[in-house]
Amino acid sequence: AANALFVQGSDGAVGIGTAAPAKKGHMHVASGEGVWRYTNDNTPTGVDFGVETAGGGFMWHRDDNYLRFGTNGADRMRILGDGKVGIGTAAPIARLHVEGTGQTAYNYGYDGQGILIEDAEPCLQLIGNNNGSHGASLLWRYQNEVFGAVADADSDVLSFRYAVADNDDFYIHGGGTTVSSLVDIMSLSKTGDVTFAGDLIMADGKGIDFSADASPAAG
Repeated sequence: AANALFVQGSDGAVGIGTAAPAKKGHMHVASGEGVWRYTNDNTPTGVDFGVETAGGGFMWHRDDNYLRFGTNGADRMRILGDGKVGIGTAAPIARLHVEGTGQTAYNYGYDGQGILIEDAEPCLQLIGNNNGSHGASLLWRYQNEVFGAVADADSDVLSFRYAVADNDDFYIHGGGTTVSSLVDIMSLSKTGDVTFAGDLIMADGKGIDFSADASPAAG
């Protein structure tokens, strides 16, 4: 084929499919994919780098193995064969797992879905603007249940909101190191009633004992 392999005499640039290499190594395919493939005995199908037929670029590990990216002599990001992405960790346990330094992991039976962020310092910031009705929002959504913190852009008020399709109560759990060992410590009903499992203690040490009958007085 014409220009199957071309070496430019002036600077030694190598062209594959082109007689005018623009870089030291330049491959051109008139139609279809233009792909470099790297293989060894542990990656029989290999790792592809190239240009798709439609013009997009890609990097693809064809085997069930990881891809890693690094800077300054250190690993920075790794994508496992099952699609989990780790930043700061070579063994991500979530779809996206971001890990800092000095943090002991408490995963509470984490199931490998969603995003997991671990760090010794505050590590997640949401910064909004005044162009919308909310400055910034952080929402947790599962099926029809939504809980979140919403910052109002106009009044600078931070509110916590909970909404479910079937109007269930809102619970705060604690007292355990796994999901199955957690217990209810406070609940907020859809009508506004608050139930505590223990006592309400103020900053000055004074408190309210909820061990006695706390039923609302008639009238």
